[in-house]
Amino acid sequence: MGIGSILFRENYRRRRAWIKAAFGSDPCKDPRLDRVRERLPRIRIYYEESRDSLEGSRQLDEITWNDLEMDEVFLRVNQTKCYIGEQVLYRRLHHLEPG
Repeated sequence: MGIGSILFRENYRRRRAWIKAAFGSDPCKDPRLDRVRERLPRIRIYYEESRDSLEGSRQLDEITWNDLEMDEVFLRVNQTKCYIGEQVLYRRLHHLEPG
């Protein structure tokens, strides 16, 4: 058995244990949530910069976004592992059309 197989198996076990531990837990109790909440103004930049390119498509306006507390929804569904992924997810939540 090669070292690659051993490392793959160990990585698989760690991921599986992480998924089992995280499944069903409240994402709002994640200690990383405060850091993401602080980054929200910077995460929003990509959406603000690309808003013109979405012109003519269906989008959530700011009033509806705030009424639905979509920033909190974003924080709950965010499973991205990087800043760019957070920006893309935030933009996708504003954009109502697929694709």
